[in-house]
Amino acid sequence: METVWVGQMNPPKKFEINWMIVFWVCFIILLLWFFAKDIGLINTPPVLLSVPYFTGLGLVVALMKEANKHIIKLEGAVSILHHAVSDIAEIKQEIKETNKQFAHLDKRVAIIETRI
Repeated sequence: METVWVGQMNPPKKFEINWMIVFWVCFIILLLWFFAKDIGLINTPPVLLSVPYFTGLGLVVALMKEANKHIIKLEGAVSILHHAVSDIAEIKQEIKETNKQFAHLDKRVAIIETRI
């Protein structure tokens, strides 16, 4: 019987950032910051001036990552459609060839019918 180590039984999962969560967290922080600033709760020291820049950067990065996911999916769909269009073109060509063969066959049958 082979020895199985504890670490081998459950390999660690790959860490992935959920960019939609990052987007919404940044959006809410930015919205709360602007609201608090507007009603005067924040008397802005220089450190807090950077909050909207960092959360805005987080928003932009999250949007770009999510857009990238959708672009990759869209590229896959476009690739599938391209293959489907090329397959349809091949089928059209085969139908044309088959029609030519039937036309030639009709001529041959007509010749045989006149001889009979």
